[in-house]
Amino acid sequence: MFLLADCNNFYVSCERVFNPSLRDRPVIILSNNDGCAVALSNEAKALGVPRGAPLFKWRDFLLKNNGVWLSSNYTLYGDMSRRVMDILSSFSEDCEVYSIDEAFLRIDISDEKTIQKIARELIETVYKYTGIPLSVGSANTKTLAKAANHYAKKTAKTGFACITPANRESMLQQIPVSQIWGIGYRHDKLLKSHGVNNALQFTKLCETWIKKRMSITGLRTHKELNGTPCIDLQHVPPSRQSIVSSRSFGTPVSSFNLLNESIHEYGYRAAARMRSMKLVCSSLSVYLCTNRFKDEPQYSNSASVSLEYPTNSSRTITYQAEVILKAIYRSGYKYKKTGIMLHGLIENSEQQMSLFEKKDYMNRDEKLMSVMDSINRRYGSKSVILASEGISRNWQMKREFLTPSYTTRWSDIPLVKVESNKMF
Repeated sequence: MFLLADCNNFYVSCERVFNPSLRDRPVIILSNNDGCAVALSNEAKALGVPRGAPLFKWRDFLLKNNGVWLSSNYTLYGDMSRRVMDILSSFSEDCEVYSIDEAFLRIDISDEKTIQKIARELIETVYKYTGIPLSVGSANTKTLAKAANHYAKKTAKTGFACITPANRESMLQQIPVSQIWGIGYRHDKLLKSHGVNNALQFTKLCETWIKKRMSITGLRTHKELNGTPCIDLQHVPPSRQSIVSSRSFGTPVSSFNLLNESIHEYGYRAAARMRSMKLVCSSLSVYLCTNRFKDEPQYSNSASVSLEYPTNSSRTITYQAEVILKAIYRSGYKYKKTGIMLHGLIENSEQQMSLFEKKDYMNRDEKLMSVMDSINRRYGSKSVILASEGISRNWQMKREFLTPSYTTRWSDIPLVKVESNKMF
């Protein structure tokens, strides 16, 4: 049997762990530059606040309803996710971390009562040690476990639901086809045009029709919903094809020097991510664009370059990124966003060296990057940076409502005051 453990309203729940005053209140977590809602509490959803709601349009409404909005605190969410996943993996050696707030577990038990007991222990343990509420869905296939988890979130009071041969059809009938794992917008539209509105109706379709219209992926989903396992756990994440580092600016930027600072920061960040995965890249792209929603002159462009030899050196990557930026930059425009993408990723053990680059220089560069990464891991992100990243960074994105990094920065660790009542 598969168990899908999914954290409820994960971003909001992380904030509530350290700020109990947010409980039972409408809370939205904002996108980069505090633009629109990317995560909502159940209370916010009940008020009709949609995902993607622009803050400037909903601010007054939220104030009237005792609502709160917060900037995305990805450092906090990432650390809390690691803590949750450590607990989940202790329950089963067969554990696949599917996303920041979801994981699949496989257990060699089919008895529903025993599974329910395990699920209850999972929910209680995660909440006890992290404060994060959890929902668990169980079934004999991953797609059905996803469906069971959807049912547990929407209907089950216990936070657990199990799909069995006896209740499969009745439960699938209550799940919209758009909520089926593996059914995207295009296929959702196709199925609804043929009168298929829920998961049960989808399971009744002819396999030949599904394979023709929805390819082998759709057929696999169909088989899984009918109880035939087709998708196994992925213990090793699939190889990355590219790495992207990008942000929108807090205010429009016209100066080349400021754009160059941003590209150097993004380049360092992307290269550091590569090094943590023991990868190197063989080419990179840089792009920039103005704000297409503004009534002002528009411009966007991008360009790529192949590297002489694969590398994960921040210095090499940021140097090449600056060369590209100089080629595509045009003065007189207000730029909203820049970004860098690294392509052709391979394991660093497979790196093809250059005949013309001095080996001692490459070794010194590798040691320098290792030292910088070590310092930043120990003392916090950006403790050491490339000088070309700039100091003032006036272009950085707005995060006016950012909460502290409660679990990853010494100065932000919550203080607890204990008062004792002495008897006289």
